[in-house]
Amino acid sequence: MNTNQFELIGLAGRLLAWYDREKRDLPWRRSKDPYRIWLAEIMLQQTQVSAVIPYFDRFLQTWPRLSDLARAHDDQVMKAWEGLGYYSRARNLLAAARLIETRFSGVMPSEEKELLSLPGIGEYTAAAIAAIAFGRPVVAVDGNLVRVFARLTATDWDPSNLSQRRQVRRVAESLLPPGRPGDYNEALMDLGATICLPRRPGCSACPLTELCLAFHQDQVDRYPAKPRRRPRPVENKIVLVLIWQKKFHVSRRPAQGLLAGLYQFDWLSPSVLREGQAADLALAQMYPGAKISWLGEKTHDFTHRQWQLGGYAVQVEARPELKTGIWVDRRTLAALPFPAALTGYRERVLLL
Repeated sequence: MNTNQFELIGLAGRLLAWYDREKRDLPWRRSKDPYRIWLAEIMLQQTQVSAVIPYFDRFLQTWPRLSDLARAHDDQVMKAWEGLGYYSRARNLLAAARLIETRFSGVMPSEEKELLSLPGIGEYTAAAIAAIAFGRPVVAVDGNLVRVFARLTATDWDPSNLSQRRQVRRVAESLLPPGRPGDYNEALMDLGATICLPRRPGCSACPLTELCLAFHQDQVDRYPAKPRRRPRPVENKIVLVLIWQKKFHVSRRPAQGLLAGLYQFDWLSPSVLREGQAADLALAQMYPGAKISWLGEKTHDFTHRQWQLGGYAVQVEARPELKTGIWVDRRTLAALPFPAALTGYRERVLLL
């Protein structure tokens, strides 16, 4: 790393002057309430700002204070999170709220070390809360910030490399302006989110082009280092919605693992299909006399895998003998927290 190839002194002044003119009007920026800032940072993990805003607003309408969230029922919180994805964030959010109530007397801790002791808070989120809510002189470094400083210094930093993210943090913190650590962090966030984009960056509108080594070398697209991505495995699954006397069979996923604690329909096991046998024919044999409806196909992407789904509704006359799960009516089905991968099927069967 050689950040002396190009002078970065003056970066903070240029950046903050631009931020004062161009900063985004976001609901969590209208208050320095640590609860709101924490909630926003958790929701923004791997999620676009435009998707977060309505969830953030609804959460605050339901649980305006941290103490309200700490007393919330698990299923209520999971339902409110439905569709936002990465559901472990919601479980950790609720666990952390309860821990703050018991360990910290209901007051959000202000130091990074204490923040890191809370479920769901890593280095980036702890630094963001400490800087924005409490004015601590630290910088929250994510992939966007690595990209900004990799281009500024023409350094092959890899956003996925923790050691290199910490190198970026040291550089960014060496340039912190006195008195405005929160604004400095949010200005860097805005720059990475709106100007210094991964593809087709808006260099003509960037306040830091005069300081940017990659720009002057005409190599902006080269940075940051691009890690080799492994292809995501594809899993083919058949969703089975069993309906008996206007009730729907659902079960709850295990408390640990993918989509933990959310509700789901049944799945048609591939083991019941003979080679080349169509799923609808297998279902007709499994449930004689049932009305079988095709619910369509759907693809759902997770971070490390992809589900390719097909769905069937099976309306049976006799109640099937099932070892697990419960039968619920329409109102209950609509209220249960489901993963986004299955909410489309739920909407379809609620119309049957």
